[in-house]
Amino acid sequence: GGEGGGGGGGKGAQGAQGAHGSPVPVSLGTRVDVYFENTDQWYPGTFVEELKPLLGKGGPMGAAFRMIFDDNDERDVTYPSSDCRLREGSPTRDDAEIHRRVQERAQCIMEEEEAVKKAAALADRVAVA
Repeated sequence: GGEGGGGGGGKGAQGAQGAHGSPVPVSLGTRVDVYFENTDQWYPGTFVEELKPLLGKGGPMGAAFRMIFDDNDERDVTYPSSDCRLREGSPTRDDAEIHRRVQERAQCIMEEEEAVKKAAALADRVAVA
């Protein structure tokens, strides 16, 4: 975890659009920045899973993606939206890199759960004493 917490979901399909009003196509491994209102900052991350396409009257309007931030926080975001933009000058990650990010995130979650268990066990011992 870390500074990637807070923020809200997508706010619609304005923002990252191509010249003809259609969303810029993205795929897994795409590097993006997500805006968090509570800190007024953009945080970098990578799309690691497409959750569902978003359909409009004229066809696909974008998609909901699971992303992992560079600090290993995780969030589901809508792209395109006003608070999710392509990360300029940042290469798309390949499958191996996506897999590595997912593994790192899983490791982070396990370590956090372990720390919580240890803290709870310590609190129990203190309470008994």
